[in-house]
Amino acid sequence: MTKRKVLIIEDDLAFSTTLKNILVLNGYEADVANSGTAGIQRAYEGKPDLILCDIKMSPVNGYQVFNVLKDSSFTNRIPFIFITGKSDLREIRFGMELGVDDYIIKPFQNETLLRSIQVRIEKYEALISLGRSRYQAFVENSTNGIFLFSGDQIFEINPAFSRLMGCRQTDVTSLSIS
Repeated sequence: MTKRKVLIIEDDLAFSTTLKNILVLNGYEADVANSGTAGIQRAYEGKPDLILCDIKMSPVNGYQVFNVLKDSSFTNRIPFIFITGKSDLREIRFGMELGVDDYIIKPFQNETLLRSIQVRIEKYEALISLGRSRYQAFVENSTNGIFLFSGDQIFEINPAFSRLMGCRQTDVTSLSIS
């Protein structure tokens, strides 16, 4: 099983190093971005399985980071957890109303953090798996011929395509589209 990737967006270098060490010691791959803008960039580049983000950063704060990532179809399903010293109930409510998956207040127990990460990643993986199975069912059961390709190489056809063209998967995957 591959290690799950967690992106830490935190401007406090000592705290981000501590978080990274906790995650690595517990079997995660961890990447750190020390600003909101760097975090947004790393989220797009690395497609993490989960994001931990501080709120109080400058010039781009955690709320802004979340909103940018939420508005992108590429990153909007990645579980997102705020880790912050802001413990005011209005702040917590505001974060949750934005749509974040969890809000963890500093200081916290490592077990609390790890359990939250595990639960969010399991939920994310279940959604991904459901999406894949629905997609696969759609392709397999479609009455339309469907073929998938990358570059100039066909790598998959559905049964309808096979019937329409009178060929097998192995016949087509060796062909090149030009």
